Amino acid sequence: MDDIYLKHKKSFNESLDLIKNNKFLLAEQKLENIFSQFPERISVLTNLLAVKIKLKKFDKAEELIERIIEIDPVNKDARFNQALLLGEKGFFEKSLKHINNFILTKNLDNIYLSEALSYRGVLYSKLGLFKESIDQHKKAVQVCSTNYVAKWNLGLSYLLNGDFENGFKLYEARFLKNNSKHVNQIHSLSEIKNKKILVLAEQGFGDVIQFARYIPLLKNYSSNIHFLPPLELKNFFRFSHIDIVETFNQNDYDYVVPLMSLPYIFKTTLESIPGSDYLNFKLKSKKLINDKIKIGLAWSGRESYPYDFLRSIPLQKLERLYNLYPDKFDFYCLQKDIRESDKYFFNKSNIRYCGDKSFFDIANLILELDLVISSDTSILHLASSLQVKTFGLIPFCPDWRWLLNISTSPWYSKLKLFRCKADNNWDNPIIDVVDNLSLISN
Repeated sequence: MDDIYLKHKKSFNESLDLIKNNKFLLAEQKLENIFSQFPERISVLTNLLAVKIKLKKFDKAEELIERIIEIDPVNKDARFNQALLLGEKGFFEKSLKHINNFILTKNLDNIYLSEALSYRGVLYSKLGLFKESIDQHKKAVQVCSTNYVAKWNLGLSYLLNGDFENGFKLYEARFLKNNSKHVNQIHSLSEIKNKKILVLAEQGFGDVIQFARYIPLLKNYSSNIHFLPPLELKNFFRFSHIDIVETFNQNDYDYVVPLMSLPYIFKTTLESIPGSDYLNFKLKSKKLINDKIKIGLAWSGRESYPYDFLRSIPLQKLERLYNLYPDKFDFYCLQKDIRESDKYFFNKSNIRYCGDKSFFDIANLILELDLVISSDTSILHLASSLQVKTFGLIPFCPDWRWLLNISTSPWYSKLKLFRCKADNNWDNPIIDVVDNLSLISN
């Protein structure tokens, strides 16, 4: 029995390390195995609950909450995760009521209080209380200075409100939040004078495309710059005297710089954002030859993306758009995956599927289009960076880079933004896009 206990204790500690490194599927496997042997152990149940929420397995998470409360009716982890679960499912007001009650808990330690205040800040943001959101994240950091999630959230809130100085500074907290191996080591551009530099891509394709604009600026400080993008993007960029690499040895470089740290290093403001004409594409020959106006569509992204239900649009909502003037418009699907809930509407539409192409070929296709209409996906960044006219469909609580209450973007000159209102109802922005298409068709 002792051997079994020690084996599972080791496995449990391994699962905690996996959670710290965001390897939730592997952590889930280990915790499920321990759970089968120790179904009443609270520490196993609470960590498994957190993993289920991260993996968006909400039904299983609800079962675990019930089980924990049955064993320990005042369990703080269960109560906090109950609020978190409601928020992840989009019930922001209900979640806020739960988190408000949780904050009133007697003898709540600073770590719990800080996490709760920061999550209340997230909920305020989702409800459109953007200034109040900043206040909550500030309080969370004051209560616990090592709450790096709160610092990162505070940074995002500053960025969303256009405060790039404070925003990009606190965005650096992502390294501690994510337990990252590649921490930004540069505090001043003078440090990299004549040094050998590797810029390391971060996050999704859209982020890489958006922030690669900073790489040519490094040539003003060093002639020895290398860039490691995702393999799928290695031929995307037109950089003179910058080497694109596929692998690297950290010891070969003086500095390894995470791509998303470059706006902070360059002390970016709204007025100093670099231009975006740096992609390696030129329209050589047209393959889509007809007299119609050619429009690309992308309406949904990865379902695993945080709060994806806010940014991804049910295809049915776009019917009035892609059925508009079939004698004048041709629509092309630029996204790879068609969700099960969208397949019926897609199959009865006249949208041409192009999602089986590589991302490189999609970029070449976009150059042939007259317009791209996209929700907040990598296609939005790609089309805008290619200097193709682009309409962005943006949720009420947007990603920070789209800022608030503006219809243009300081990042992309060819991008026009169509925003949801407070209820995140897509009808209004879609009607606005249809009105714009009607003007184009005349």
